[in-house]
Amino acid sequence: MIYNYNMNYFIHYKKIASQNLEIDLMKKINEFPFLSKKDNPLFWMGRLISTLNPIDRTGIFNILKTDYSPIPDVDVVFNKSFDDICYSTATYYWEKHDNITLLWSGGFDSTCVAISFIETKLKDKKLTLLGTQESVEEYPSFYEAHKHLIKIEEHEVFWNRFASPQNETTYITGDIGDQIFGGCIDEYPNYKNDDWDSFIEWEDPFNVRFLPSTINENVVKKLQIPWTKIEKKNFLNVINKFNASSPIPIKTIQDLIWWFSFCIRYHTAANNIVNFSTAVCDVEKANIGSYICFFDNYDFQQWSIKNHHLKYLAGIETYKKPMRDFILKFNNDTEYVTTKQKEKSITKILKHNFFKTLLGINSKYYLIMNDGTIFNNSQDIPLEMMKSTLTFLD
Repeated sequence: MIYNYNMNYFIHYKKIASQNLEIDLMKKINEFPFLSKKDNPLFWMGRLISTLNPIDRTGIFNILKTDYSPIPDVDVVFNKSFDDICYSTATYYWEKHDNITLLWSGGFDSTCVAISFIETKLKDKKLTLLGTQESVEEYPSFYEAHKHLIKIEEHEVFWNRFASPQNETTYITGDIGDQIFGGCIDEYPNYKNDDWDSFIEWEDPFNVRFLPSTINENVVKKLQIPWTKIEKKNFLNVINKFNASSPIPIKTIQDLIWWFSFCIRYHTAANNIVNFSTAVCDVEKANIGSYICFFDNYDFQQWSIKNHHLKYLAGIETYKKPMRDFILKFNNDTEYVTTKQKEKSITKILKHNFFKTLLGINSKYYLIMNDGTIFNNSQDIPLEMMKSTLTFLD
């Protein structure tokens, strides 16, 4: 099974298939339109929420056979509060681990996790908050109050620690916090209450103008061709059927962005550190299982499903309000809680390397398998493995 993939994977599949056209299945792969509006709606759904490697947790649209956690059934009796889940999750990990290192960015998600661990920590346990200079700049007062717990590292050192197995501590991140609360909905504050299908008439709903030409100039040009009315209608019909799988009714843009984030960006977000460290570090094998996502559990998913109305009550200052309130109870920092907006922490840490390493043709992988095996630009996936990883060949 595939653990994760780079957007450029299809280029390698087509290259290998074109060299083996005497095999019927290879001919089928070579002719498959991997980025078409008709045959791969998942790619375009991913573009709406700016993820280049979407993985569908319903299993409907996946082109690649990837390993993912399915969306849980709705638990009708579930009634836990956000605060209670934070504390119970932290307690659960303290019971299993004596030494925990939290990757702290200074943002809402990782600060919420930091507070959860600080308030539940026993004296015989060790807690370290690991960050970079950007973490300090994002939340300087928290750093000053807790710098006895905080270790600041240079970017290269930070990423390299995830390039190989580490046994001295358990690493935990604040990933999946965005997916629990609504993904990138804060980027669409003026549209959040509009009808869900209104996005199709936005100037650039799929953010294709932001794709760097270094991915593949010809591919980018094809993606930028305007959609016809028929294509728009057909795409909306596909999405409308897909929305029927959502555990909540999809009526507004806010509903839709949450659903797409919760469903097709969840897996990628849960594996952010491995994906990025594999891209930026020179490794022979991906260090899968090197860390834990704090918000990736059953209770937070159920809370997200059952409390959709609490995620974004009014203006942008209310986005993630339950998390803001949780932080405020601990540190009484009204200014941070009321004025702070979401920042893309990993992108800041990667800085100028972001597009070159993750999105560009120089990425160090196009496939990562479940056992950590990496297939990069110079390594062709075996024919039998290639055939076994594509859903449309079944």
